[in-house]
This record gives sequence, structure tokens and C-alpha cells, in this order.
Amino acid sequence: MRRALLWTVLLASCSITHKSGDYACDLPTDCAPGRVCSGGYCVTTGQPSDAPHADRIDAPAPPIDAPTVEVCPSQCTSCNLQDRQCTIECGPLNNNCAAPVVCPPGYSCEIGCLTSGSCRSGVNCANAEACVVTCAGAGSCRDVTCGAGPCAVECSGYNSCERNIHCGAACQCDITCSGPGQKNCQTGVVCDDNACSAFDGGCTSTPAFPTQQCAIDCS
Repeated sequence: MRRALLWTVLLASCSITHKSGDYACDLPTDCAPGRVCSGGYCVTTGQPSDAPHADRIDAPAPPIDAPTVEVCPSQCTSCNLQDRQCTIECGPLNNNCAAPVVCPPGYSCEIGCLTSGSCRSGVNCANAEACVVTCAGAGSCRDVTCGAGPCAVECSGYNSCERNIHCGAACQCDITCSGPGQKNCQTGVVCDDNACSAFDGGCTSTPAFPTQQCAIDCS
């Protein structure tokens, strides 16, 4: 009987689970930062930083051979990229084109010098496919140079096209001097080889009589 009682005591003592000395606690202050006393043990608080992180998936890089998006040349107010047409409007929004106006190479340009004093620093169409320049503002347009393509300059503003309006090598060149004022087309309208002098002091690509040659084939 005594031996059986001894075995019972020994088995009971073996079933007791003792606290780990490193993580046992009686008070919250017994635990290190980041742990709390719960059930006699210092356990972690389970902050979001302890949670497992999903692998980050980076966005795919754009293909190296992605096509370049073409935009209008900076001097164009608007343009048609497919047809290579450029419109340049000179007004208060762009300081009346105080800087020289240049038609982009390979483009057909419509240039509107519609406000007073616009386009007085020059209009360059030397590398254009074609140019139409409207000088409707008072005192507008000086130093206009045409290229090899068709070129038309309308000097309808008061004292417009005062100096240096050149047809250059234009295959067709028409310069009309219809504006009022003594300085309208006053000096320097040059028709060059492929244009005839017009009665208004400008130039024309339309012959006045059948044997007159005022233009060549622009095709």
C-alpha cells in the first residue's frame, strides 16, 4: 500500500509543467518591450509588422521598341501630323510673334500675322513645302522669305509688308499688296525668277498674256 502511494506521488509530480525562466512573468513589467504578460508568460503582441509579407510584384517595364509619339512642332499653334500641315497664329498669346517665325521643315504652313506689329522679326519659309502668309495687322510682316514650294503673301494690313518680301526660288509666288498706307509694300518686294511683277506692286504666278512665264510646275 505504501509503495502504491509513492508511485502516485511521483507520477503527479512529473505531470506538472513549469514556466520557462526566460519568459515567465507575474506582472506586465516583467516582460521585455514588444511582449505582454499573458497566462504567466511573456508573449508577443502580434503587431502588423510581425505578419508575413506577400512578395511585391513590380509592374512590367515598357517594351524597349515602343513607338515614339510624335507631337506638333513647338512653333505651330495647331497642326495635322499626317498631312504635315502647320498653323501659326501670331497674336497676344505668343507676343505677336516678336521672334522670327519659322515654318518647320517639310511642312505646309499657314501663318497669320493678324495683329498690329506682328511678324516684324521675319518669316522664314525656306525649308517649307508651301507657305501662305497673311499680313492683316497694321505694320505687320517684314523680311518674308519663301522656299522652293508654292508661296503666297497677302499684305492687306495698314502699312504691312514694309520691306524685304522675297519670292526666292518658289515654283509659284503670289504677293498681293492691297493694304492702305504709303509703306504698304514700300520697298523690297522681289519677285525673282519664277514670278511676274503684278500691277499692285506685288508678284503673281498668273501670266498676264499667253507668252509670259510666271511660274514653273510645282509637282
